Amino acid sequence: MLNINRRRGRSKRRNKSERFESAVAVQGARLSVRRGRRGGVFGSRRRRVTRSQVRLAPSERASFREWAANLASARRALSLNLNALINVLVVGSLGWLLAWLFLADRFYVSRVTVTGNHRVSTEAVVAASGLQGYSIFWVNPRAVATRVVESLPPVRRVRVRYGLPNQVSLIVEEEGDQVMWEVAGRRYWVDDKGGLHPAIGGAEPSLVVRDIRPGLPARVDLAAVVAARQLVHLMPEVKVLEYAPITGLRFTHPRGWVVYLGVGDDMARKVSILHAMEARFDAKDAPQPSLIDLRFPDSPYYRLPNGEGGM
Repeated sequence: MLNINRRRGRSKRRNKSERFESAVAVQGARLSVRRGRRGGVFGSRRRRVTRSQVRLAPSERASFREWAANLASARRALSLNLNALINVLVVGSLGWLLAWLFLADRFYVSRVTVTGNHRVSTEAVVAASGLQGYSIFWVNPRAVATRVVESLPPVRRVRVRYGLPNQVSLIVEEEGDQVMWEVAGRRYWVDDKGGLHPAIGGAEPSLVVRDIRPGLPARVDLAAVVAARQLVHLMPEVKVLEYAPITGLRFTHPRGWVVYLGVGDDMARKVSILHAMEARFDAKDAPQPSLIDLRFPDSPYYRLPNGEGGM
C-alpha cells in the first residue's frame, strides 16, 4: 500500500515537472518568435559575448597570449619597416635635390653686373670679387665686398645683391674724384689717405698728375691730392698736371705759360686769379709771361721772358 502511494506521488511530481518544462518551452518558443520578428529576415539579433563570458582552459589561454604577443610584434616590425622605408625615401629625395642644386650649371654665376664704378674697370671689379664660375649657393656677400675693397683701394664700399638662379650685381661706391698719379711711367690710384695703388684695367681718369720724382713715394701729400680733386671741377679742360714737392701742382697754359698752383684747398681763389691774368695779357701786343706763380694767392707773381717780373 505504501509503495503504491509513493509511486503515485512520484508520477504526480513527474507530471508537474513535465508540464512546467512544456510551459517553459512554449514560452521560449514565443520569445524566439518575437525576437525573430524584431530581427527581420535574418532571424533574431546576435547576442554579444563579452570577454568575461569566455572561459578558456589554461593551455588555451597560454596559446592565445602567445598568439597576441606574436601579432603585436609583427605589427611593431611592420610599423618600423614602413618608417624606415619612408625615412630612406625622404633622405634620398633630399640628397638628389641637393646634388641637383649644387651641380646644375644654371646655378653657377656666369655674368656679374657692376654699377657705380668710374675709377676702376668692370673687369677689375669682377676679377677681384672671385664670383665668376661660383655657385650661387656659396656666395657670401660680406666676403665678396671685403675682397673687392682690399684688392681695389679706390673702392670704398661694395653692396652685393644676388638671386636665383645665377644673378649677381655689385654696386660700387668709390672714394675721391677721378685723379690718378703717374710715377716713372706707371699709373696709380690715390685713396683718401694719400696711398698709391696700381691701376688695374683700362679706366681713364679725369686728371693725371705726373710726379717728377724718380722713385715711388710711400705716400702722396694729402694737400696735393685735395688740390688735384678740386681742379677736376674748376679746370675740366686740363687733363695733365705735374707735381714736385717744391712747386706743388703745375701745368703749361695753352699760351705757353708755366703756371704754379701749389697745393691746398684754396684752388678756387687761385683759378680766379689765373683768369684775371689771362684778361690782363689778352691784348695782342701785350708781352706774354713765361711763368705765373700762384702758390701764394695773397702775392701772385709773374715773370716775363726778358726776366722782368710783377704782381
